[in-house]
Amino acid sequence: MATAGGAATVHKAGHASPAAEEEVRRAEERRFAALVNEDIDTFDELCDDRFIYTHSTGHRDSKSSFSAACRSGLIRYHRIEATAEQIVLAGDCAVVTGSMEAELSVSGAPRTVRNLSTSVWVREAGAWKLLASQLTAAQA
Repeated sequence: MATAGGAATVHKAGHASPAAEEEVRRAEERRFAALVNEDIDTFDELCDDRFIYTHSTGHRDSKSSFSAACRSGLIRYHRIEATAEQIVLAGDCAVVTGSMEAELSVSGAPRTVRNLSTSVWVREAGAWKLLASQLTAAQA
């Protein structure tokens, strides 16, 4: 089961509201659940068309290349546990920092990853869209 949550320290700039923080937190939860459930249509809906995903290996994917890898089974998420440790709201932008542990398969080979994460969300036309996500391998 995908989870996202945990304690968050929120710093607000401009006119951000607690409701905006909760919307971003729910969007993060939906993103991880969509990946575990192989619901790539929902994942695509949550992402901005300009989405860039920087993996902990340094490889970068666009929205279309990452979604294609998930649809083809090249990347399969079996479990994701994510914690949003801080959500920084600045107008229509939210930066979420935290940690993520996942069990996945890449080209059929099982992997377990433990990462620090940074995600950038933007609100356009009233909806939060994931613009960028970057993972950094956590030190053991």
